[in-house]
Amino acid sequence: MATYRETYANWQADPEGFWAEAAEALHWDRKWDKVLDDSAAPIYRWFSGAQTNTAYNCLDRQVAA
Repeated sequence: MATYRETYANWQADPEGFWAEAAEALHWDRKWDKVLDDSAAPIYRWFSGAQTNTAYNCLDRQVAA
């Protein structure tokens, strides 16, 4: 298991890759086109194009396990 410092360093080195890897733990109905869309900065969109069901991820998936 990575230490806090290692995790923090990974996030600093590659924020998009860090969050993409973290997001793999969730179920996605449609995977994102881009992890971080900064084309309209200072307005940012995370996981643009993605679709998920929050209720499924929070409850249904856990009950099924």
